[in-house]
Amino acid sequence: MPLDTGRDLFHFAEEGAVAYLAQLRAAHAATLLLHSDQPVTCIGREVGWADQNYFARRFKAHYGLSATTYRAVRS
Repeated sequence: MPLDTGRDLFHFAEEGAVAYLAQLRAAHAATLLLHSDQPVTCIGREVGWADQNYFARRFKAHYGLSATTYRAVRS
C-alpha cells in the first residue's frame, strides 16, 4: 500500500494511528476481495488481521457487510 505522505499524515493525525491503520487494512481487503480469487481467510491474513473472527468484525464495522457478502454484492 503506497502512501501519499501529506494526505496520509493528515488522516493519521485526525483519526489516530490504530483507527487509520484499520481503515487502510479494510480498504486493501475490499480491493483484494473484488480483484482476486483469494479466500477471505487469506485476504484477512494478507492485510494484517490474522484472526479470521477479528477480520470479520473489523471489515463489517467499516463496510456494514461481511467480507463474503461484500464480494458477492460488488462483483
